[in-house]
Amino acid sequence: MPKAIPESMGLYKQRLLPSNTPDSNDGWWQVDSPRRVPQVVDDMHAQLERQGWPVLGRLLERDEMLDRIRQGDLGFWRKENVPGYFATAEALLLMDAGPSRALDEQLALVRATSTAAQVESADRFVRWVRQQAESAT
Repeated sequence: MPKAIPESMGLYKQRLLPSNTPDSNDGWWQVDSPRRVPQVVDDMHAQLERQGWPVLGRLLERDEMLDRIRQGDLGFWRKENVPGYFATAEALLLMDAGPSRALDEQLALVRATSTAAQVESADRFVRWVRQQAESAT
């Protein structure tokens, strides 16, 4: 494990956008003069309050995170595009409850969605999760 966790290892990814950004647009805050800084900072703060902190608060609750994973919504990530990513996340949340059919289904999906280059790593992950699940009971 790295000493510092990079953004790329995060499970949930979703950008906050400036207020009034159309749904079809990927907006960015624009600071084109020093006078504009307070307005931009106020909007960033408002977006954190409106859309950032509430989502983060829910994701810190285990059952909420599990529901989000099962719904296939981790912000930028969608289950239909990366099912193995979601199966990995769900398996990690399920392993603490011990062995189960639901855990077996997710581990099978992790293995089934692995590329040839990922099979060895997926197999190590599956073995490790099964060990953790066994020790949880």
